[in-house]
Amino acid sequence: MKFNSTYFIYIMLIFSLFGCKEQEASNENTDGGNEIEAITYYAQDTLRKTSLSKTYNVDLSENVDSSDGSKPVIVSVRSLSSSPSCNVLSVNSKGFQIDARNSKSCTYEYSVGSATTLSKMRAKDASISAMSGVSLGVATATVLVGDSSELLKPISATTTVDDSVDIFIKTELAQYGDEIGVGFTLDENSLVLPNASVTGSSASASVGDDSITYTPGLGFSGVERILYSYTDGISVLTGSIDVSVSTTVNTAPNAEYFYYLYGDGTQPVPYGETIEIDVKDYISDDDGDTLQLIDVFAYDATLSIPTDFNSNGNNFDDTVFTFSSNNPGRHSITYVVSDNKGGFATGVIELNIAGVYKKIILTSSDPVLIFAPPYTIEQAESAGIKYSEGKVGDGIDSLTGVSTATHDWDTANAICVAKGGSLPSIESMTLLYEEYVSGGLFSNHNWPVDLAYWTSSTISAGSHQEIDMKSGLGSSTLDSQVRYVSCTVDGIVDVEVLGADAITVTEGTPSITEVYQLKGTFASGASEIIPNDQILWDTFTNPAELAKFDENVGALTSFPQSPEVTGTSTLTGCTADGICDTKIVYLQSLICGGIDSSTRFNADRACIKINTVPGTTTLVTGALSVSFYNKLESLTSSVGGKYVYYDDKEQGNYYRFQTRYDEFVSLCNRYNQIELAGRTNWSADPQGRIDYQLRDALLGAYNNPALGSGDMWERYGWPTGALYIYGQSGSSNRNSSRVDMATGEDSSFFGSLGYGISYSSCYSAN
Repeated sequence: MKFNSTYFIYIMLIFSLFGCKEQEASNENTDGGNEIEAITYYAQDTLRKTSLSKTYNVDLSENVDSSDGSKPVIVSVRSLSSSPSCNVLSVNSKGFQIDARNSKSCTYEYSVGSATTLSKMRAKDASISAMSGVSLGVATATVLVGDSSELLKPISATTTVDDSVDIFIKTELAQYGDEIGVGFTLDENSLVLPNASVTGSSASASVGDDSITYTPGLGFSGVERILYSYTDGISVLTGSIDVSVSTTVNTAPNAEYFYYLYGDGTQPVPYGETIEIDVKDYISDDDGDTLQLIDVFAYDATLSIPTDFNSNGNNFDDTVFTFSSNNPGRHSITYVVSDNKGGFATGVIELNIAGVYKKIILTSSDPVLIFAPPYTIEQAESAGIKYSEGKVGDGIDSLTGVSTATHDWDTANAICVAKGGSLPSIESMTLLYEEYVSGGLFSNHNWPVDLAYWTSSTISAGSHQEIDMKSGLGSSTLDSQVRYVSCTVDGIVDVEVLGADAITVTEGTPSITEVYQLKGTFASGASEIIPNDQILWDTFTNPAELAKFDENVGALTSFPQSPEVTGTSTLTGCTADGICDTKIVYLQSLICGGIDSSTRFNADRACIKINTVPGTTTLVTGALSVSFYNKLESLTSSVGGKYVYYDDKEQGNYYRFQTRYDEFVSLCNRYNQIELAGRTNWSADPQGRIDYQLRDALLGAYNNPALGSGDMWERYGWPTGALYIYGQSGSSNRNSSRVDMATGEDSSFFGSLGYGISYSSCYSAN
């Protein structure tokens, strides 16, 4: 494995000095003068957790590598934390030892190189800095000591050259829906700026308001990382803040949060697989500058940014990085972009790494088959399942260093019954083999193939058939023998987050709470709502003050701000198997009271009424108020052909349009520009056509099976003082087709001048 990641700091002009944690060691052959091939050493940033004890040994042997395959050794370790309790007690070739008697978060910088380098250092009793001509792989190890410990989500902050910035930790974490537990206090002594000696920057903590003040070094521009922690005396929480320090000569770029999903957009990232992630769609620059991805950071992962990935000959516009990890569970990645003009921005990506083995969905079979994987010995031990320890993986037919549990037939059968499934038949396992022949089960899914798998098929009493997944051959085996176990189950193969697309956050309106659910679709085709206590939610709200998500009930509650403050909440719901879906909820002050709001006397504000068509995902808009049009025009551009009309029922001023229908199309396009209700497909047919879809949307909103039909003013507060037009026909387009949203009547109007005056409406059919 290769470990390639850049360090915490990106300094203009001297970037190359600090841009990477892989270094080359070049040795000269003094006999013949021939240069020996350079060896590159790799070190991986890592996070370790341990409970309270006398000491803790940090083994880094799985976090280092070299280009020639030789095993590097730990050359040096130094504490970056100011607390004396973080001092290093001892260092060996594989790692180091620390005191672990009190709760804390400590960060260390470690260097890796060859055993020869280490020997030279010891012989000369020299430090790394004192030895010339020695290059090493350098990374960090953060150790959390406590009865319990947690890594907090990363925070991004911005400032400009020579300007301090206050970062309020609890407010920033609220974007993720995270809270600091009662009893935890910000540890003033925990602050670490790994590169303060180079940048001249400083940071101080204010316990009273849970804030950190960062002051960049004189003239520094780039991105600098701050590490901090909380403790309650026995447990510890730790987090990081990446501060973008940009020049004032241009506008800094923007980098957004997103959740990465693998494969068809629902899956976790496979264990150990190297993937490519492109941030292009999540970065922007108000000045129109070309942006470059310059760094990525994550714990216990292998990351790199390929040079000129798009093969266009430009090394300063790449936006793709590679990622892999052998650490199952959730990961947060911080990425950094630059406009190469002194502007920087950081964003956060979240993803989930699948377990060592994951379920296999065989879509080529009829019906679709889902195969649950065998247990590792750790999983079997944790579940209290009887097992025999399988071979330790050799990397050829099984994962290196991984031992998979084996079971006798009776235990294997009981395991599958407990999972709500069954042992697969020899026919089912043969189908799986035919999909992944000649060991493909290992090369494609990591499943071990160095031992046969049990089946439910039997030939004689006391024995069942096994199948060799390298050859596909089956044979009869005594039930007392131990083999690997896979089960066929009817599991969830797809999920969808259900809930409102948008929530109104107009100032002066009450808070709105929307409940979100995760619908799971099974291999059998059946679907059901997954209980909320079985859902793993990941959320991010920007800005944080607009809404808060309660993962305990799956509810998003808005907190209206000023009309200028709008944003989004990104909700990702996952099953225990890591099958996920993401929904972006738009928090905007543009919808009167929210979609399907029954509030009256508010449609004349700077918002618009929107209703759903029951039984569909189609949305349809009410009339355009003067106040909302003024806001729309300020966000986009003007629309002609309209006249002010006072609606007696709604008691407000609205625009009626001439039946020159092209004006309506322009209006719908404006809705798309502002992504009204989070959508960009608002439409109405152009002049001279009857838009039956718009008619059906209007009548559908009027006729709600759950609530009955009735005056849209009485039920929803729609302006109904004029009719809603949905098309034109006849000579010179003089016949106008319209719907009365007070009565539900569908009628035509003949205008001698080729136009009448009507309310407008647009629909969006997803």
